[in-house]
Amino acid sequence: MKYEILPWLILFLPLLAATVITLFTLRSKTTSSLISIGAIVTGFVLTLAFISANGFHPAVTETSTNWLTIGDLHVDFGLKLDALSLMMLLIVTGVGGAIHIYSFGYMHEDKGMARFFAFLR
Repeated sequence: MKYEILPWLILFLPLLAATVITLFTLRSKTTSSLISIGAIVTGFVLTLAFISANGFHPAVTETSTNWLTIGDLHVDFGLKLDALSLMMLLIVTGVGGAIHIYSFGYMHEDKGMARFFAFLR
């Protein structure tokens, strides 16, 4: 599978953007909104790159990593990458990007715009 790190980046980009907005840029409406829009649009572009490199039927359909180990208990965190989940990833990031871009214009004069984009993730 090519670019196997991309699904993990797509998954955690919104969390990273929400964290950065909440901790560092709540005072700046424009910076907060651009970080939020940038994260979701980057996720859409990375989804397109992953699908174009692997198609809708990648060679490896499941990927996981160890999330928590306590004694004999091993909890894994993984992703399933079949055709349906890749199509949904494409739709969610595409529509989410459109919603974020529309919200930038709609919320332009609102005082709570930075907080809105932190919560929109």
